[in-house]
Amino acid sequence: MESKKELEVKTGLCMSCHHETCILQFKIRDNEIIDVRSAPGAPYQYVPNQGRSCSKAQGLKGLRNAPGRLNYPMKRVGERGTNKWEQISWDQAFNEIADTLRRIKETEGPEKVACIDGAHNEVWATSRFFNLFGSPNLDGIMAKICKGDVRIVNSAIYGNTIFSAYSEPPTERCKCVILWGAKHSTSSPLRWAGEKGVKERGGKIIIIDPRGTDEIKFADLWLQLRPGTDTALGLGLINVIINEGLYDKEFVEKWTFGFDELKNRVQQYTPSKVAEITWVSKEKIVEAAKMYALNKPGSIPWGTRCSHIGRNSTDVERVRCILRAITGNLDIDGGDLFQSPYPGVVTAQELDLAEQLPLNQMEKALGADWIKLKSAPGWKLLTETRKAGGLKAYPSWGTLGAAVPDIYYSILEGKPYKVKALFTVGSNPILTMADVNLVYKAMKKVEFSIVIDIFMTPTAMLGDYVLPGTAWIENPSIQWIEKTEAILGADRILPKCSDGEYDRRDVYDVFRELGLRLGQDQYWSWKTAEEVLDHRLERLGVTWEEFRKKPWATPIGIKEKSYEKIGFATPTGKVELYSTTYEKLGLDPLPNYEEPPESPISTPRLAKDYPYILITGSRVREYLHSQFHQIKNCRDKHPDPLVEIHPETAKKLGIKEGDWVRIETKRGSIRQKCKLFENIHPIVINAEYGFWYPEKAGEEPTLFGIWESNANVLTSMAREHCDHACGNWYLTAMLCKIYKDKKL
Repeated sequence: MESKKELEVKTGLCMSCHHETCILQFKIRDNEIIDVRSAPGAPYQYVPNQGRSCSKAQGLKGLRNAPGRLNYPMKRVGERGTNKWEQISWDQAFNEIADTLRRIKETEGPEKVACIDGAHNEVWATSRFFNLFGSPNLDGIMAKICKGDVRIVNSAIYGNTIFSAYSEPPTERCKCVILWGAKHSTSSPLRWAGEKGVKERGGKIIIIDPRGTDEIKFADLWLQLRPGTDTALGLGLINVIINEGLYDKEFVEKWTFGFDELKNRVQQYTPSKVAEITWVSKEKIVEAAKMYALNKPGSIPWGTRCSHIGRNSTDVERVRCILRAITGNLDIDGGDLFQSPYPGVVTAQELDLAEQLPLNQMEKALGADWIKLKSAPGWKLLTETRKAGGLKAYPSWGTLGAAVPDIYYSILEGKPYKVKALFTVGSNPILTMADVNLVYKAMKKVEFSIVIDIFMTPTAMLGDYVLPGTAWIENPSIQWIEKTEAILGADRILPKCSDGEYDRRDVYDVFRELGLRLGQDQYWSWKTAEEVLDHRLERLGVTWEEFRKKPWATPIGIKEKSYEKIGFATPTGKVELYSTTYEKLGLDPLPNYEEPPESPISTPRLAKDYPYILITGSRVREYLHSQFHQIKNCRDKHPDPLVEIHPETAKKLGIKEGDWVRIETKRGSIRQKCKLFENIHPIVINAEYGFWYPEKAGEEPTLFGIWESNANVLTSMAREHCDHACGNWYLTAMLCKIYKDKKL
């Protein structure tokens, strides 16, 4: 009888939520995870020292051999969408892809190759390749509606970025937290544990959200606003703080620019006026403003939902930036601190090589004529002021890129030029981007399509080459916890290759091999991801082999008020309440509210046929966007897509708990299962997004059921609906109808 292989125990940083970085302990036998739990003694974990972990972490036990997992490079041999493939070698894949890219670059221009990037460990490697290749047309979910827009706006207003959005909880000095469009009990449990600690110490919690999430049980105040009116609410809060003299006069006088202009602007947004716009009573608006201003230090972490409201998206972040600044909650312990990488570590922005992309190529980025802040002039202004302020420029992934809608429009319309080749890396845009019909048509029409992913997704089904990537448990990594500057690291939990079973490659491997074939040899001298980590740690005098033996390092302490020594890396050297960068780009230098593109007010005739307001994008614990639907543990716990409906609305429409219903906008309709939910306004409907059916047929016309329950069938990527500073598309606060589905 063959004896069981020896049990291994490894410690790793969980990236299942992408930014949470819980520290987990894995028990492994024969390359299979047989147990996963929080690492004993780790400084940052989901439930400290309790041996517990969330459902996504438990799902990692089945990730290596999950159904649909990609194992070898595949080349399409039938029509797109017919699910006919030929297994090929990596050398064949690299050679054929590189030959096509070389031809396009030499005959058409490098800008004719574009990329939709997603959530994976080596985002910088994708940027590095495209900057060296000469194409500015790289963008995606993370760079637009998941942190990227926040980085850009923060950089314009502060010259740096607030990073109270990730796993680090508020410190013990924090006395007030505003959770604005953030459901941290689901999306950031580490941070939520710390936020509950604020309450336990006698501090305040304010919730701003159309939905009464689990957090309202702990809240001192819940502002249940009308979807899409966040900017108006924020301007109303600023109005109260300024007019009642609750602002930090010393900080405002010494460290802000444009206070008088801001004061004049917010006079339009009285509590009474804002109450009419937002549905939040003027009394609650005043109470919330006072609660935040008088309970210092306070924190306003980033919330994803505010990035989903199209044309108002970046102005929500502007008002949050302003609220932090005028109350003196900026860069102080217990408030919101600036990004501060662990000293000595080579950062992703240094690896990105944005400076290698010539300015004349930057200017060719699709959509540069209308996404002003995320265009070449915006990138140039932000980079110059950051460097003048002693800070390094942001990587092009965060600050420079194309307008995602224009990548797809370019493929379909050929204006201002036609994208010929499209990479999709660690992303599933047919599920996760607005306007599925637009994305689908472009994916069908593009001349050459390469998809890098860990699963055969609906998007991959429409590729020409599908390359098997590695999941985070198969990658080495380092992360740092921004506020405390603790550096964390983890070796590969599982191998990326197994003879005779699978041959997967890191994203770094893929772009390195393509770069070597396309004349980028000098920039890809590190042969492996481990060698890259050696380089990133060399200033600390430690190798990756040495560092990985200790999965986390001792925090070196909180630093605050860096601006007192160097000022702010903005053109005025101050927090720009009135943004000179916005002004130079032809944008309104002060935040202002616009009515959502579809609402009972802006489109009353449409509201007659579509009387409800649809919101999408809320998180569920078992999934991250469209990920983990193939994992049995996750799917068993959340088998169906759910739409939240107020009980009064459901009764009026003859709908009961568990009924399948149809949700319809003027762009299409989908079906989801009714979940009665009292903590939502009777005319607001909350549809789950990212849901698909990996167990269904992958070939056309099914494509794993993307048309059945996918909320992005309902949403919009029309330019007139998008934000014109960064290009955020329109995922929420639109008009819909809902009725019982006749299909059994």
